[in-house]
Amino acid sequence: MWLVDSACTAHMTNELSDLSKIRRVGPIEVECGGSTILEATQCGNVSIHTRDSSGNNIVVVLNDVLFVPKLGKRLFSVKKFISSGANHRVSFSGSRNTIATDEVEVLLHEQGDLFSFPRSAATTLSAVSQLWHRRLGHVNQATIKRILDSNPDLKKQKTPDHICEDCAETKSVRASFPKSTSSTTTRKLELVHSDVWGKIDPMSLGGAQYAVIFVDDFTRIKKLYFMEVTCT
Repeated sequence: MWLVDSACTAHMTNELSDLSKIRRVGPIEVECGGSTILEATQCGNVSIHTRDSSGNNIVVVLNDVLFVPKLGKRLFSVKKFISSGANHRVSFSGSRNTIATDEVEVLLHEQGDLFSFPRSAATTLSAVSQLWHRRLGHVNQATIKRILDSNPDLKKQKTPDHICEDCAETKSVRASFPKSTSSTTTRKLELVHSDVWGKIDPMSLGGAQYAVIFVDDFTRIKKLYFMEVTCT
């Protein structure tokens, strides 16, 4: 559940599995009620499955969402939303409380003094499948189906029709370069091939964002080095 908060300055979640395109930040201190200080060291994008004011299933994408492990609830920042687009609006007016752009309007669900996004019933099962897809190391949906079929006590899940952004980026392939059948070099270090890879997102735990490889044409010895920055 995502609660709408008019006081917080950033969108925040306590579930790392909510995020895609994860990257390291900060650390950023988050001050909560009672002067409690929490810490965020990662952020990413979040897709909220909800309904618009006409009842249609939609997906609201939030960028730069902070991961705060000890946070009690997921928080949608009114200030962050309004500042992220000139046509972004939030309205609290009695029985009709909305979040809107020029293209879509979401009618908020009221729970006492709190407001939250309405949940999309049609996508709830898909969202659960996405969660287990990430928890099991981005395993394919056929494997998830086999696990469910072999364990009748587990609740059956709808096979999602979404495309995992992380899988699409990291598992994509391209045609290999043609192999050279001959070499004109006669001694080591006569010809050295090199290539730079990056920018890596998210960066490594050691802070590296680039990698460079050197290959000696004669001996085929390879050396790989990681770098924090490159020179242009």
